[in-house]
Amino acid sequence: MSLGGADSANHTLDVLRALDAAQTDAQVRTIVGPLNPHRSELAEFAAQHPAVTLVEAPQDMAAELCSADLAIASAGSIFFEIAVLGLPSVLLAVADNQLPGGRAAAGLEAAVFAGDARRMDLPALARLLRDVLGDAPRRESIAEKAGKLVDGAGVERVAGVLRTLS
Repeated sequence: MSLGGADSANHTLDVLRALDAAQTDAQVRTIVGPLNPHRSELAEFAAQHPAVTLVEAPQDMAAELCSADLAIASAGSIFFEIAVLGLPSVLLAVADNQLPGGRAAAGLEAAVFAGDARRMDLPALARLLRDVLGDAPRRESIAEKAGKLVDGAGVERVAGVLRTLS
């Protein structure tokens, strides 16, 4: 799970509480950025919940994502990193500019969009997470569509166009 490098509103803790309420057997690796002011509170939660591992400022974010069965993340640019890996995801908007992207990814069935984290209904999020975690065919379908949506070759396409312009 990754909800941004700072997460000043501590949406991470809200999602951890929703996962706890979902009563799944999921092992949760929670990525915490160096600017997160809630590290100690998150560490305390993790200490009380053996299924939660706190990972502070990982050196290799791609490796963290590759080790996951499901990503829970903000609906920002990290979605593209998740999608290119063909990883199913549940996205939450933590800022206004993430709402359209989260809705679009969900509309293409390349992610599940849980809505605006600033107006989160924890019981509803717990139900959604339990449903997604319990539905392997749905996760496989999301992963396939996400992988087709983002192929990782955009830089080469842009460079090719730029070469034709010079």
